[in-house]
Amino acid sequence: MKAPNDIFRNWSKVCYIRKRVVSDEGDVIIDEYGNEIQKYEEPKKYIINYQPVTNDADEAILKPYGVTLEGTVKALVDIKHEGELNKYDLAYLYGATPNNEEYEGQKANYRVITAIPQNMKILVYFERLTKM
Repeated sequence: MKAPNDIFRNWSKVCYIRKRVVSDEGDVIIDEYGNEIQKYEEPKKYIINYQPVTNDADEAILKPYGVTLEGTVKALVDIKHEGELNKYDLAYLYGATPNNEEYEGQKANYRVITAIPQNMKILVYFERLTKM
């Protein structure tokens, strides 16, 4: 018996990604005092299957980034989105939305740690943000 093509869509959830803007030279934007200014594009809506990270294989991948499993989420995204998800982009997961933000990224609760292209998918890891 074959599984239906949309079997994994049952676990897909809405999320928003706010892409970090970098200058034309590929550097971050710096103000006159040498401080890094974070600028982000308008958030883009995605419907993807993301889940908490819970196994040792993922821990081995995350160790070089200095990230622990707690508060980490991973997702498999279609390869057609390659280049859309980059390190330090902000993410709104688990029902968070960018609606009515006073400043860019105010309600973001995760950020992209890494996006690793696979054969037909991109493996994306998210790290939970700590709010002050």
